[in-house]
Amino acid sequence: MGNDELVGQIKAHLEKVFGQRKYFALIYGSFANGMRNVGSDVDLCVITEEFSMKELAALIRFILDLHSRNKLKVDNEVPFENKLMASYQDAEDASYMTGFEVRHEQIIIPPVEKSKNFLESRAVKLRLILNALTSPHIKMGNDLETYKKFKALAEKNTLLLAISLSFSDSFELDKLLQSLMIGRRGEEGEMYLGYKQYPSVQVYMKTWLQKQGGKLAKINKKNEWKKLVKEAKRRSVIVQSMN
Repeated sequence: MGNDELVGQIKAHLEKVFGQRKYFALIYGSFANGMRNVGSDVDLCVITEEFSMKELAALIRFILDLHSRNKLKVDNEVPFENKLMASYQDAEDASYMTGFEVRHEQIIIPPVEKSKNFLESRAVKLRLILNALTSPHIKMGNDLETYKKFKALAEKNTLLLAISLSFSDSFELDKLLQSLMIGRRGEEGEMYLGYKQYPSVQVYMKTWLQKQGGKLAKINKKNEWKKLVKEAKRRSVIVQSMN
């Protein structure tokens, strides 16, 4: 089955489930970046104001059935319970870099651990949401205004993070992109921020980095960074208390 048909099935199901309730959903990963292979899994995140465990369980059953009917591989390394649905609060926290750590007024990217506790943590959930908002994705839902707000916020703050990671105040697009693609210890992809070094991903990210860079040039970058660190630090206390 082609991408359009699968996307159509997901869209129809979500419209039926949510009706007039506010939500938006993102399909990201290989289905969105053009690197899908036969059997590639569908990376989906449905974001709404709030949801019940019963709704989450029903959506998990739907996505597993979708994979089974279309003979797609199921990637449950990060459990569906921790990645398939999220709240608007989760999306906001993710956009403020709350999935990372704040040390000495810097935002630190903790190394990825392939442990059960780590993969089931809220920090991983927020990292996946941030990746979905800032990498190629297919959007759907009835609350695209909220989607646009979170997308712009995530892009702006990810640019600030890139400037910090690249140790440079100058706007060198390739250097900024590289800082998001590869960590200081050489980690990349799912072992870092989740961005794949595919041409389609690089072009997409360069586009919004340039756009957000133009906006950031009109304001004080250092003040914006201080505000982001302060907000990430404030929210990180909340995240730690929820784990």
